Amino acid sequence: MKLESIITYIFILLIVVDQVSLRRPQQKQVEENKPKEEIEQPVIQSDEEQKYPEENNQDQQREYKNQIPIIIDIQYCNRTSHHEAYREVEKVILKRYPQLNIEIIPSQYPVPEINQQIAQLFQYGQYGLMALLFFYKQLFGMLGIPVKPIFDKIAEKKMFVLMGFLFANTMIQNKMLTTGGFRVTADSNLIYDQIGQVNLEAVTNLLSQFINNNIKL
Repeated sequence: MKLESIITYIFILLIVVDQVSLRRPQQKQVEENKPKEEIEQPVIQSDEEQKYPEENNQDQQREYKNQIPIIIDIQYCNRTSHHEAYREVEKVILKRYPQLNIEIIPSQYPVPEINQQIAQLFQYGQYGLMALLFFYKQLFGMLGIPVKPIFDKIAEKKMFVLMGFLFANTMIQNKMLTTGGFRVTADSNLIYDQIGQVNLEAVTNLLSQFINNNIKL
């Protein structure tokens, strides 16, 4: 098998892997956002509950409210050390409220659309450069354009050119996709949103204040 054929297969494989990697986070986010079905259990009243209905109703309301799951969504940039901050917040909250049904869901902090498009553009530019460096004679022949000597000189050092572009492309994509954001929502209520360093004490205190104000312990 010729070297050009091998490079062509590698080129096609890179495009397929890139498209699959872009779709996986979207599918995962859709699955996480699916509503969970709740099964209602029948309530059987005892003699004591029938004897003191008002008092028992308050206890039932308190118990029922504690059984309702509190959904805490923590969005963070996985290209930074915010994963450790997420773990610490999860540990503190679950330890502080063991009697409550709390679900903490991690997810990716949203990247601005323009940054995603720029990163994708450089990714396709990388594939285009690979095709141009290895198949420039065939491409110019198909277009009926004569090959200039400068392209032959560049092609002689194509590995150095490609490595340099890959290094620059990696830096640019990392810059575009790194938000440094950390956002916490509880039952769709914004609790904390910060770019940069995370104040763990502030996050846990704000979450505790939200839980104490909305749940009867």
